[in-house]
Amino acid sequence: METNLLPGGPSYGLLDESGVQMETTVCRPVLSPTHINGTASETFTVLQQKMRIVEEQTSSLRDDLIMLGYGDRRGQLETPNYLEDPASQKAISPIPNEVICPESPGNLGRNYEFLVNRMCYLENLIQSLKMNIFHLQTGKESNPQKTAFLNDQLNIKQGEHSKGLKLLQLEVMNLRQQLKVVKEEEDRAQDEMQRLTATLEIATETKKNAAVIEEELKTTKRKMNLKIQELRRQLAQEKLVRESLETSASSMLLKVQEMGSVVEAERQQVHALQEKCTALHSSMKTTQDLLAQEQRKNEDLGMTISQLKSDLSMQTLLRARMV
Repeated sequence: METNLLPGGPSYGLLDESGVQMETTVCRPVLSPTHINGTASETFTVLQQKMRIVEEQTSSLRDDLIMLGYGDRRGQLETPNYLEDPASQKAISPIPNEVICPESPGNLGRNYEFLVNRMCYLENLIQSLKMNIFHLQTGKESNPQKTAFLNDQLNIKQGEHSKGLKLLQLEVMNLRQQLKVVKEEEDRAQDEMQRLTATLEIATETKKNAAVIEEELKTTKRKMNLKIQELRRQLAQEKLVRESLETSASSMLLKVQEMGSVVEAERQQVHALQEKCTALHSSMKTTQDLLAQEQRKNEDLGMTISQLKSDLSMQTLLRARMV
């Protein structure tokens, strides 16, 4: 398959206000020629792309003619409804389907007929555009009043364009001022975001430190709770011991009171015994005095007896001598 499109298009001659002819050429993108053994679907795709480009350029040229002020001929330039709807188009098939693709006369045949219809419509439309351009040229040459009117309209449009351009310039200045204000606000917002980011980092670090401190506090709290439980247990034991000691102290107090009573009774007995001992001591002293007197008397009696015995012995001796 060989396809080739030239980059140029049909040329049209137009006359300006000074009578100089201007060449208007419909331009379209260049499609490079190819020499490949393409299938029927590829051929249809390439043709469809080329047809779309031609249609877009023709539509642009038609809109340009309408914008020039020839609205009374608008009906001649608009696309018929039956061509805009592919389903309502009548098939024009100058070549039989069997010649196109005998093995698949279905979709490819319908696409071929659709392309033929579009090409016929474009040829008719381009011919109409040529005729309208010719009428425009002749009308411009034969009707200078309309040309002056168009120039006046052009001047009015240019004035309106200048005013609009000035308004747009003012609006651009206002937008630049607003953009400057927005830029300053954005810079301030950026600075604020950096400050908040730094604050957030500090807060995050503080939060991490607080989490570590909280964990340490939890550990300390657990240790304190364990110590408090131990102290409570010891306190309970001490309470039991204290109650036991209080009970024992009460018993001991009762015993001490009983012993106090016994000691008091014993003291009274001792006092009585002391009084008896004192009396006995006095009696003993009196007895000792009496005994000493009796001993002295006995000694005197012994001496007297000894004297008497001596006297008796002497008398006996004397009696014996006398005998």
